[in-house]
Parts: sequence; C-alpha cells; structure tokens
Amino acid sequence: MFVDDGSCHYGVMVGEFLSLHRKTFWLFYFPMYLPQVNLVGQCWKLARRALLNWVVLLLLSAKYRLRREFDRVGFLPKMFKYLSN
Repeated sequence: MFVDDGSCHYGVMVGEFLSLHRKTFWLFYFPMYLPQVNLVGQCWKLARRALLNWVVLLLLSAKYRLRREFDRVGFLPKMFKYLSN
C-alpha cells in the first residue's frame, strides 16, 4: 500500500500490524516534498483553500465553491481536468 507521510501511518498499532503481516502486507511511503508523485495532494490543497473558514450548509453550495476554485486555477493536473468546467 502506498501512503503519505501522515502521522497516522506510523505508531505502535501500525508497527504491530505490519510485524504480524510482514509476508503479505507492505507500506511504501511517498517521497516527502514531491507533489508530482502525489497528485491527490495537489487537488486536496485546492479543495481546502476553497472551503477554508466556510460552513458547508448544502452539498450543492460546496460543489459550486469547489468548481469555482478548480476553474480559477490553470495548473490543475491533467488527471483532474474533469473537475473543472
């Protein structure tokens, strides 16, 4: 499984699980500070900026704000072009 460097991917419970399943389960960590490898991180960064300090009352309004943010940004990775109009 490929994971980012989040603190939830480390710790005692994760270590115990990995030691019990070391023959069948491996964790591979994305390189740090390499956003071109973790494209979802780029998209999430834009989504956070669109919804930061804003209360989502309706899903439709959240979709509007996200689409507006994705349309505004011209450097959205190719794999996420379907998110903009």
